[in-house]
Amino acid sequence: MTASCPQCGAVWTVGVDRPVSAVYCSPACRKRAWHTRRAHSGGVWACASGTGGTASGAGAVRLSLPGEAVGSCEVTGFQGELTAREGVVPGARGGDVRMTGMVGSVTRQRYDELVRLGRDWVETMSSVQWQLGDAGLEIEPMRSYGGANPTGSEELFTVSKAIRMFAEDVGPAYSTVRDYRWVASRWPKERRRTGVSHTIHKILASIPNEQERFEAVDNPPPNPRGGPARWTHDSAKRIVGWKVDTPESVQEKVDAIHDLAADDQVAARVATDFLRRPAVASKAMADDYPDYRRAA
Repeated sequence: MTASCPQCGAVWTVGVDRPVSAVYCSPACRKRAWHTRRAHSGGVWACASGTGGTASGAGAVRLSLPGEAVGSCEVTGFQGELTAREGVVPGARGGDVRMTGMVGSVTRQRYDELVRLGRDWVETMSSVQWQLGDAGLEIEPMRSYGGANPTGSEELFTVSKAIRMFAEDVGPAYSTVRDYRWVASRWPKERRRTGVSHTIHKILASIPNEQERFEAVDNPPPNPRGGPARWTHDSAKRIVGWKVDTPESVQEKVDAIHDLAADDQVAARVATDFLRRPAVASKAMADDYPDYRRAA
């Protein structure tokens, strides 16, 4: 795969001549592009939106975004208050305002391009995972616990031996092929969804009821950053009741603290530190004392 410098047009092989994240061919081109963006936007950010509206033109609107720099931008089809989010600033009425600043070390445009490429790569990777799982399932179909030899052969390979041999001959770890086989058994080919990663299918595979499992994969939750609804690891884990990687609700954060403070010594230290905070101590006493009084 090749990429080209948006400033001078130089072409290079991604991941070979330059890193995957490279946008420009040289520091000089990066600097020229920065000066160009600054001249066009009049500030740190440049924005765009839909058609029609009451305000438009570079510098016509000044945005003051919480936690971000103030910049000049172009806004069309927008009326109302702006609220800052990653990439997109939704308007109270009218169109959206799309931020074109930097995401990490790359421009928003390059980031969006990498997202498109990344989704294609994940789709390819998921296809390989499904194929390995189907192969393992063909070698050893799922059996009920204590199942008998289906062929009647006296030389019976156990499931683990057969799958282990396949894993060793192909290359992945035995546990990896075993997991792929199990996931494949939970999702008939006609129920697997393109655009949903194999990992999401694996998480949702733990839903016991088959019909609920098939309905769940077709109903992803809303995207918290806007745009089309898409599955994330955490949203899938919430569906099946697993602990999430990034706690959001109060209960999820409490559960995360409990996990970190499983050791009694750590828990005692954390509790002591928390009770030094007046608001926390007051709330804890208000919650606990009625129970103590009833017990007495």
